[in-house]
Amino acid sequence: MILEIITAVFLILSICLNVFLVKKLLYFSENVEGILFSLNEFREHLEEVNGYELYYGDETLAKLLEHSKAVVGDIEIVQNNYGGDSNDESTT
Repeated sequence: MILEIITAVFLILSICLNVFLVKKLLYFSENVEGILFSLNEFREHLEEVNGYELYYGDETLAKLLEHSKAVVGDIEIVQNNYGGDSNDESTT
């Protein structure tokens, strides 16, 4: 009887912990997606500015654009490692 009670308590604790962790993982995934979206908008803006005649070929902007692509890539790796979908085709 006591073994059944202990097992039931551990089962309930396990279920509660799993629900808590799933909620945390979903929250983390949503935040990563938001950051990735913002960085992609930033990258697109940089590409647009880099294409302006006044700034075309500017070395600083080119390096900033490369850096933003690298940061987006790093975040996509984290997102993929935590089971998030990276099906946004504008990330490359």
